[in-house]
Amino acid sequence: MAETDKLNVIIVALGTMGDLNPLLQIGVKLRALGNKVTILTDATKEPFVCQCGLEYHCVLSEQDWQSFIGHSGLWDRLTSDAIVYRHLMLPTVLPIVSFVEEAILESKTLLVGDVKTLGLRIANEKFNVPLVNIHLAPEYSNSFGEFENQSHEITVLKQLNHLRARFGLLEPVRELTMNWAAKCNLRINAYPQWFHGISNTEYANSEWFDFIFDEQAGEALPDDVDIFIKGGAAPVVFTLGTGLGIVDRFFKAAGEVCNLLNLRAIFLCKEAVHIPQKLPDSVLVKKYLPMSQLLKRCRAIVHHGGVGTTAQAFRAGLPQIVMPMAFDQFGNAVRVSDLKTGFTLPMHQLDASQLKLTLEKLLGDEMIAQQCHRLAASFQGNAAAEAIAKRITTLGKTAKFEPASELLDVDFI
Repeated sequence: MAETDKLNVIIVALGTMGDLNPLLQIGVKLRALGNKVTILTDATKEPFVCQCGLEYHCVLSEQDWQSFIGHSGLWDRLTSDAIVYRHLMLPTVLPIVSFVEEAILESKTLLVGDVKTLGLRIANEKFNVPLVNIHLAPEYSNSFGEFENQSHEITVLKQLNHLRARFGLLEPVRELTMNWAAKCNLRINAYPQWFHGISNTEYANSEWFDFIFDEQAGEALPDDVDIFIKGGAAPVVFTLGTGLGIVDRFFKAAGEVCNLLNLRAIFLCKEAVHIPQKLPDSVLVKKYLPMSQLLKRCRAIVHHGGVGTTAQAFRAGLPQIVMPMAFDQFGNAVRVSDLKTGFTLPMHQLDASQLKLTLEKLLGDEMIAQQCHRLAASFQGNAAAEAIAKRITTLGKTAKFEPASELLDVDFI
């Protein structure tokens, strides 16, 4: 790519590793196409960004990230979205907009990130820089969040408009809907259309791709895991991803069920403190295993409903029990049920008795097993990240770059 055609792509990735990994893969493919790529994220993600060979810029300190991820209301559906905006999206507005202002002086700049990333949308408004919204799951494709408490929404809206006014954007956003948030040059849905389902709202600039699977997670399983799997019936996987708050109760119930059903299982949990001290010999505990290699050798999976885990189970043809806690997990759980590939078990019903009944029902349902195999057969390769990167690069070649930059002199709220 000629130097004049080279894009300066700014990707903002705020959230857990499930939010970061797909954007990192897109970033790697964009760089391979000759573009400059910088990832803006929190301080704890720097090693992962650098490992991919991408440029890194911090927009949230480690202390602030730990305060956010450890917030007691983060995994409560009634308060989770308000926590995300007030403790993650609003505090990162100023560092994001300031970084974009400096970047647009260098070359053709293009912004990429989630629709909830307020800093990107404000930078897009302020400087007229092209914006690409990436949707990893359908839950926020037609909404801007879920506020059960109206006072939380009003507070976030006031803070958002206060910020926009300081940037000279005086027309207030009157409600937290996609009418403001989704105004972008390109809207990428990084999941197949069959997973989206029927919607009353469609956007003209939407384009559909496949799920983004982690190419770095394709390594072989460790020897002890391989030996364990070969040692008996296919195991059931239990994991809650990076979710917090209910992990102890989840694995306690899972351990009791494995004992009652004489079930072979693999528990995936990063911190051993959450695992019961006494487990049957039929249970193997690991901090991490590559899902792409593990699930195709397993019998079923019980998980939190993150879109990455859900998609991996689809591709492996694995029946699922989804126990959603927050965010897109509830929508993903509904889609698993609607597609007849598994069941939903609400977290408030979690105990050994309910989990045992649901798991027995899942493992004995031949129609679900057949549907899972049919769906798995529809997957072809793993080229979504590359296809998305090419589409973004094409947009960069045709989009108008007319930045209206003014020096910023603002104090954060």
